[in-house]
Amino acid sequence: MSGGKIVLPHDDELFQRWWIVIFLAANRR
Repeated sequence: MSGGKIVLPHDDELFQRWWIVIFLAANRR
């Protein structure tokens, strides 16, 4: 996973949470 990465705080917890939220949102579609 490289290239167009979203600019977000390099926080493990926040990053993981953000990814989970994005994944859930994508699955909801």
